[in-house]
Amino acid sequence: MNLWTAIVLIVLAGSAVEIVKIYSRRSSKQQPELLRQLEELKQRLGRQEKRIANLETLVLDRETERSFDEVSR
Repeated sequence: MNLWTAIVLIVLAGSAVEIVKIYSRRSSKQQPELLRQLEELKQRLGRQEKRIANLETLVLDRETERSFDEVSR
């Protein structure tokens, strides 16, 4: 390895360390925002599950009514 190769490797290593530091700072700043978004998604999912349960109940009730309508004819 000659002198120029060593200089290039040292500069690349230093740059890589700085990039990792910047990335970790950015991700730690975004963490509260991500947690808030995760909580909102959990709430939306809970509401969607309730809607699905209600729709399933309506469909089952309708199917039961149809079967009784067919029997009464």
